[in-house]
Amino acid sequence: MTQEKKTNPAKVHDAIIYASVKYHGLSSPATGIEYICHALEVMSVLTEMKADDELKIAGILQGVPDITGTPLFEIAQRYGNGVAHMCKHVQFILEGKARACQHGLCGSLLWWLL
Repeated sequence: MTQEKKTNPAKVHDAIIYASVKYHGLSSPATGIEYICHALEVMSVLTEMKADDELKIAGILQGVPDITGTPLFEIAQRYGNGVAHMCKHVQFILEGKARACQHGLCGSLLWWLL
C-alpha cells in the first residue's frame, strides 16, 4: 500500500508570495532576470516531477537565504525545519559548484546538474 502525499497548496502559495517579497527588485547580475523567475521555474519542474509540497517550497525558497540575507531560522519558523534544512544544503552544493569552477572543473557532472 502506498502512502498518499499530504498536499497544502495554500502553504506553497504562501512560499511564492514570501519569495516574491524577499526577491522584490532583485535580479541576477549575470542575466538581468529577476530571481523570482528562477524560483518559479524550479517549482514548475518539481511540480512536473510530482514532488511533495515540502520539496516544492524548498525549491521556491532555496536562494532566499543567500541572496537576501534571510536567516534560515526564519524559514524554519515559517515552513518547518525540513524546508530550512533543504535550503541550507542547496547552498552547500552551490558553494561546491563555485569552488569546482575556480579549479577548472565546470564541466563536471555536479556543475551540469545545477
